[in-house]
Amino acid sequence: MPIEILVGNDAYRRHRALKTIRGQHLQDTAMGSLSHRVLEKPSLRDLDEVLNTPAMLFGGAMVIEVHYFKWLAEAVKTNSDEQQLLALIDTLTHLPEDRVLVMVSEKFDGKLKLPKAINALQKAGKARVQAFDIALPWKSDEALALLKPLLEADQLPISEAVAEAMIARLGHDTATLMSEAHKLVTYTGGKPVTLADLELLCGEHEHFEPIWIAWISGQWTTMALHSLKLALAHMNAAQIYSRAAGHLQEQYRLKFWHQMGLTQEVVATRLGKHPYRVKLALSSLQKIPLARLAALRAKTLELDWRFKSGQLSDALALDLLLAS
Repeated sequence: MPIEILVGNDAYRRHRALKTIRGQHLQDTAMGSLSHRVLEKPSLRDLDEVLNTPAMLFGGAMVIEVHYFKWLAEAVKTNSDEQQLLALIDTLTHLPEDRVLVMVSEKFDGKLKLPKAINALQKAGKARVQAFDIALPWKSDEALALLKPLLEADQLPISEAVAEAMIARLGHDTATLMSEAHKLVTYTGGKPVTLADLELLCGEHEHFEPIWIAWISGQWTTMALHSLKLALAHMNAAQIYSRAAGHLQEQYRLKFWHQMGLTQEVVATRLGKHPYRVKLALSSLQKIPLARLAALRAKTLELDWRFKSGQLSDALALDLLLAS
């Protein structure tokens, strides 16, 4: 298919689809820009020029990725832009077989000219539109239907009952679910994951909340230290570290999206959580700067690598993380 359109708010599944397309068409990655171009918010003219540049490969395809292509449609502001858009649509209509155009965006507004043209090309069999959206918070059955093929593709021994419990505990965000799924299978050593394993690694514990607040704010109280001691009595250091890293990732995205101007309802949909839970989380983050969360996130990635490469013990990694 010469034109592939990947849209929706599920960035995880979008990216997997993008990797699949790359794998199908990029036979020799050593060819670099001769076979693969990635354009971030290109102008209409720039994209048209790339699509019309003569191929420098023999027998292979040129894969051209355009990210945030919704911007292209919004870029039409003058008569000159309008003419350039029409020229681009004509190029797309007659795109040669040795070009594969992949357009990636979160939204696809069918009322604008470019998406309308893409819809027409789809009907003519020259384009394929794939939608990747996170299931709405109240549609757990849809979330399960989206998760199961991913678990099977990665050969993760997680039953439907465990997958349902994961969704109930973690929400509908595919990236979070798959990250925790891989951690669970690593914990079991490749054996089938049980509900007991899920409870141990992903179950919410009453002692966690004071720990998260103290760690993220950098203000450890006597109550928080006592809660950490109780948590360590129920879980080992590696399990608490895993929970802390997952919690931080969610808090960072929540704060980042909120500062971008997204409403609580939109953030809740992206995370696959109830809007009220998002409201409470945002309230607790009100006095925490995004820079603090970003610094903790970077520290988590650094320690995660050192821990998994054997440079640090699980207990020391947790100590360093909570002290950061």
